[in-house]
Amino acid sequence: LSSLIDPKHPTGFVIWKNANSSRGVSVDELADFCTCELRMMNLERFFQKEFRDGCVLRERQDTKARFEVSSTTTKDNNNTYGSEGSQIVAVRISSLFATIEEHKEELLLADYGVSQTSLEQVFNMHAAEAEKRKKG
Repeated sequence: LSSLIDPKHPTGFVIWKNANSSRGVSVDELADFCTCELRMMNLERFFQKEFRDGCVLRERQDTKARFEVSSTTTKDNNNTYGSEGSQIVAVRISSLFATIEEHKEELLLADYGVSQTSLEQVFNMHAAEAEKRKKG
């Protein structure tokens, strides 16, 4: 966690700034920061474990995160990921919802939503890729 307390880190910046001021950082502020970061790390680990080859953290704002999960993932016969004899399986919205609901308490989720990618999001992703190619 200490590596996150940095002037370039989006959430650690406030702690870094206060720690370098005459005001300092209160124990409560530091505890809140650590608790929040540990929860978010746990959430990201969960998504990477459950949807390893098809999961990307697209956006994070404070305690809100938006993950993109591919419509397929790889599982083996023992429900572990990435081993020999693995097979590609479909990820349905219903199974995604069920997986999150099953782990909601351990992930300390107060609220969540599951939805398909909108046409606007698809358009924006393609426009961003085209812009990248154009810049070289």
